[in-house]
Amino acid sequence: MSTPILTVNQLSIQSQERTLFQDIQFEIAAGEILAVMGPSGIGKSMLSKAIAGFTPESMSVSGDILLANVSVCNVPLIERPPEQRAAFIFQDALQALNPLVTVEAQLTLAHTRWRTKPKAGDRDTIVALLTRLGFSDPSAILKLLPSQLSGGQRQRVCIAIGLLSKASLLIADEPTSALDL
Repeated sequence: MSTPILTVNQLSIQSQERTLFQDIQFEIAAGEILAVMGPSGIGKSMLSKAIAGFTPESMSVSGDILLANVSVCNVPLIERPPEQRAAFIFQDALQALNPLVTVEAQLTLAHTRWRTKPKAGDRDTIVALLTRLGFSDPSAILKLLPSQLSGGQRQRVCIAIGLLSKASLLIADEPTSALDL
């Protein structure tokens, strides 16, 4: 078995009012998909946020989260080096995207985040990814603002941002909750 990308050991999360969950334990290897299911309010989103480094200060997190073999439990996202960051796809794609910036600018930023300048071929990579994500005319989509896209298109743009970030782990927090059936 290969080294896990993510290891969660004895993870517990508590708010001031209650324990959301206790002693959660699992591993995810490269290429694996894990779905966390349960009723609304059980703590699925909070688990995702704890792994990604978005835990609110009002929550107490104990246990351990290893991302790329490094403990990141209670380490905010901004303090993690790139190899210990997870890409996070939020439930509401419209709020996750900058409403004043074109799709192309947002995707280019995600793709070049760890480089100072874009390279030749960056746009081709972005167009190819949008094609793989089901956009029939990616060049036209790139010129639009998020408000000009459908909910499903915005969600696929957020997925593209996550994939372009080159993170070793992609976390989708109920990515279809705001979409039509």
